[in-house]
Amino acid sequence: METVRVAFVDMPRLLQQLSLGLLERHAAVDVQADYIDRSGLAAAVAAGEVEVLVAGPQFSDAGQICGLLASYPRLKALVVLDEGRRAAFYELRPNFEKKELSTEMLVEVVQAARRRCEDEFRDGPRA
Repeated sequence: METVRVAFVDMPRLLQQLSLGLLERHAAVDVQADYIDRSGLAAAVAAGEVEVLVAGPQFSDAGQICGLLASYPRLKALVVLDEGRRAAFYELRPNFEKKELSTEMLVEVVQAARRRCEDEFRDGPRA
């Protein structure tokens, strides 16, 4: 069984324990979980100690999450909001689609390059 290193940051203890219990029952991986202080998070990610970040609402600044992803592109981040009722998931991964090269495709790629990381949580797809 593969091991995945999960770090909880700024999570209420009860929500952390519930999340860990769910992962242990339903994930097809062995979860190695730690509670990491926010000040030590970047060092832990850099050292390869964190693959998945599960953070509480105090960590809901999208710029902070996007900064971590820019520095550590293999990191996955889940920010738990509204006392566990909602969450925002962040990851960097290739967007691969074979299609005919066109003016529209070029414009879309250039516009996407200028788009900053989402600076707020939204309920629907980007416009």
